[in-house]
Amino acid sequence: MIHLDRFARANFWSWGFLLYHMFSMQTMRLFLNMLALDDFSIGWFYILGIETVMLVALFAIAKWLVLDRIGQLSRSKKLVILYAVFGILGIIRTLVTTDLANQWGLENQGELWFLICTGILFEYVLAMFWANVAVPYQDHKSLVLEVQKTQDALLGYRENAHEILIDENQRLEKLAFESLAPQIQRIEELIENSGDSVAMRLNVVQELKAMINNQVRPLSAELLHAAGDLAQATRPAPKPFMLAGLPPAKFAIPNSIFPVANYVTMLLVYLAMPNWTLGVQWIPLMAIASISYLAILVTIKRSLSPTRFVSAWIGYPALILVSQIALLPTFALVLFLASNTNLAIVHCAALATCSFITFAAVAFFKSLEFQRARYVELLERYISELAREAALFDQKLWFARRTWSTTLHGTVQSSLTAALTRFSSAKIGKRSYLQASQDLQRALGALAEPPQRIIKLAQATKELSATWSGICEVKVAVAPDARKSIDQSVEAAAGINEVLKEVVSNAVRHGDASELMAQINLTDHDEIHVRVENNGTAPKQLGRIGIGSRLYDELTINWSLRTDETSGFVVFEALLPIASTSSEVEP
Repeated sequence: MIHLDRFARANFWSWGFLLYHMFSMQTMRLFLNMLALDDFSIGWFYILGIETVMLVALFAIAKWLVLDRIGQLSRSKKLVILYAVFGILGIIRTLVTTDLANQWGLENQGELWFLICTGILFEYVLAMFWANVAVPYQDHKSLVLEVQKTQDALLGYRENAHEILIDENQRLEKLAFESLAPQIQRIEELIENSGDSVAMRLNVVQELKAMINNQVRPLSAELLHAAGDLAQATRPAPKPFMLAGLPPAKFAIPNSIFPVANYVTMLLVYLAMPNWTLGVQWIPLMAIASISYLAILVTIKRSLSPTRFVSAWIGYPALILVSQIALLPTFALVLFLASNTNLAIVHCAALATCSFITFAAVAFFKSLEFQRARYVELLERYISELAREAALFDQKLWFARRTWSTTLHGTVQSSLTAALTRFSSAKIGKRSYLQASQDLQRALGALAEPPQRIIKLAQATKELSATWSGICEVKVAVAPDARKSIDQSVEAAAGINEVLKEVVSNAVRHGDASELMAQINLTDHDEIHVRVENNGTAPKQLGRIGIGSRLYDELTINWSLRTDETSGFVVFEALLPIASTSSEVEP
């Protein structure tokens, strides 16, 4: 029950804690003292007013002198200071209120040292209860907000990915066409008007050179490196609709019974209560009787099934009943032995009330821990889904940009370079002019409708093995279910092919690998798992540093590079996203 980290983290200077503190202490004082006296006295309300003002003043002084200055201290130093603050608070409050009550004839007889000790202990109990409720509440609330924020981001990706991809393709097409098409048309006009003019031909050559060097290549580079500039698309996060710590609709009763935590708190009540009701001579007997409270709680908890969940309509009354059943031996002992029946009834009523409050408080902050664990699991699942969605989105965006970049860097630039070569030739005739014009038309056609190469993974892996034949033996095994899913996604096939080519290239060029085996499987979460082993030399820096890391970051959910301690092989592993047929988003 006592979590020192929470005690050190709790905010004890807040209206919440002050109201909780005053309500708890005043309720206890009124309940114990006013009912324990035969005659009601209005003086108790004066004492309550004085105590309230004093509490606010003492906490204001403590905040000014201490609480505002311990934020950067270590936990151990904070705890020492907080213990001292609450100890001093308990001593001052007890001395003042006890002195006033004695002067006005309102206080039962009791040893001052005992009152001071119980006053200090009550301060500690109140502070511990507040820390164990307030801190988990804040943690839980923050976690709920984080879950909702992550869920909103996930929904944002799902809702906006299709529109973003369409907009991005349109932007790329417009950027490429508007940048290059007018100048290509200008070059065509120069070709038509140049005839045999040497000056005009030189002019055409200069125009082509300028286009290739100043526009085509930079534009291609922009498309290759612009993926990181796209902002994440999310919807505005709505305000949380649930309260942190909302009691569950169903729960298992024994999971809300905490014998040790309840006993530690109630032991203080058992020891302190006789001072106000039966007399301090009852303290040893109450200490012995408290053992029965612990024994009954342990017995009940062990006798019930922790996996049987019941509705709140049954569970809450059952917990209240348990909190009272544990007191039955104590009730019997007090009612049988006490000489004053009225005080005995007050004593039993006070024990029953404190047991109920203790049960409710302990069960509440323990339920926060259970709910927090549930929300942590939910958050991890959301984050995992978000990572997959983000990687899938990046994969599609990469594929769209790669298509345009390939077009510009390949078809367009090669066509313009061919035209430049023809015009730079020493001998140029009408046929050369016609061919140069065809080169420019080819570039224009590629800009207007870039080709999309459909990659079949089986064919791509064969080409990969053939490429490195005689240098490195490359084997790729693809599970049937993985192959079926990959064949339905153009982006996934292209991404896996690029990752495999990069891994093989790095293994051969940097590790002198002669054998490489890749295994591709479909996980239970509909993700592609790629594992590649090679017998080459491991790079000096493993992990996320090395050749190709940027490509891996863009195309995978996560990846790793390590040396297997058993086989000594260098092992590359990665998870790649793949969209299902129903959720496939085509650019």
